Amino acid sequence: MAAPYLEYGGRRTATVDGRAAPLLVGEAPNREGRGRLANTTRSGSVIASLGGRHLPRTNLLREWPGPSGKGSAFPLMPAREAADRLLRRTLKSRPLVLLGTRVAGAFRLRRQDYELLEWLELRGRRVAVFPHPSGVNHWWNEPDNREAARIFLAALCRPM
Repeated sequence: MAAPYLEYGGRRTATVDGRAAPLLVGEAPNREGRGRLANTTRSGSVIASLGGRHLPRTNLLREWPGPSGKGSAFPLMPAREAADRLLRRTLKSRPLVLLGTRVAGAFRLRRQDYELLEWLELRGRRVAVFPHPSGVNHWWNEPDNREAARIFLAALCRPM
């Protein structure tokens, strides 16, 4: 069973023991347009391999924004508008897991405002920043980091 993909403020709310399940928030679908179905992209596969296969997820941008250097572009203003919309349309009881520093920036978090894989409060809700699971992010090269990410995702699948 794949994790549900939610558009902004989707009416379906996945639960973990009756509580709103954390929502993974990514950047955008990949260049092939995949990313609307969970676990169909490289990033989705990384999350699935670490135990997050069934967690609901969404992207800030609806379309791939094009290339930039080794990865993809990420237009900040449309991403900020989408982040604001997501905050308005999701339950405050639903924790958000932001996939990468660029998504965190769209939520107006600066790198000095958070530690990776640690919960913080943002506008009355729990939020954590998870390292972007792309092949560009060198954080994933360390086995200890991969294990920390696995432990974090496993905890998301338990009641909070």
